[in-house]
Amino acid sequence: MINKSIIVLALFLVSCAMTAPKEKPKIFEDQLAGSYSNLARCTIAKLRAEGNWALRSLQFNLKHYKDIEASEVFAYDIRFLPGVFARNSPANPDAVFDYIDPNPSITTYEQRLTNILPGYAFALLIKKNDDTTVNATLEGEMRSGEIAWKHLLECPAKAE
Repeated sequence: MINKSIIVLALFLVSCAMTAPKEKPKIFEDQLAGSYSNLARCTIAKLRAEGNWALRSLQFNLKHYKDIEASEVFAYDIRFLPGVFARNSPANPDAVFDYIDPNPSITTYEQRLTNILPGYAFALLIKKNDDTTVNATLEGEMRSGEIAWKHLLECPAKAE
């Protein structure tokens, strides 16, 4: 009788763990001074200049959402993107990386979910509050997310 109840309890716990939400956890959220588009571009520039090996394999995709006045930076690990071969693999020291165009894609926030590739390392959403402040939210992996947040905080607050 006790063995059966232990098995039922174990199966229940496993099923609860399997139905947990698959969203990336929120790591950071804060209100900052500056323009959403300038802060996003500055963060990408600093991340690309970073010599950290963990960031070398990331590809950054910038999206602007004009309907909510926001920008979002997605960091994708190119090892897991379709179409990565030995010639452009981060594991190859002689690889030629195909970086995404730094110009943002402009879309609506409603279309956001249809355009997100699975397996992003982090997503940094910077949304305009008023003429001088923005709200920044970063969700995703802790290690690369911390580095991205540090670079976001280093970006100067410029007018758009």
